[in-house]
Amino acid sequence: MRSGSEVVPQMLNTTGWRQVLLAAKPRSLRRRIMKNLFVRLWREEEGQDLTEYALLVVLIALAAVTGMKSLAGAISNTFANAAANLNT
Repeated sequence: MRSGSEVVPQMLNTTGWRQVLLAAKPRSLRRRIMKNLFVRLWREEEGQDLTEYALLVVLIALAAVTGMKSLAGAISNTFANAAANLNT
């Protein structure tokens, strides 16, 4: 029979650290860890600025894509009119 110190390195060869750690802990402990993580994320304000900037960038990107769709149609019509005028 293998000792615990021999089993863990073998498990790490086939799985990641997270799976090994989660497999080693009982379900109630995993729930408590996740609950503490979410409570800490809710209370701490360190990452809020970054999140707000990321949301702002996403909104600007969506506005740009929407604007580019209508701009692409206008540019296409302009070149089509120019091509039609060159042929006549």
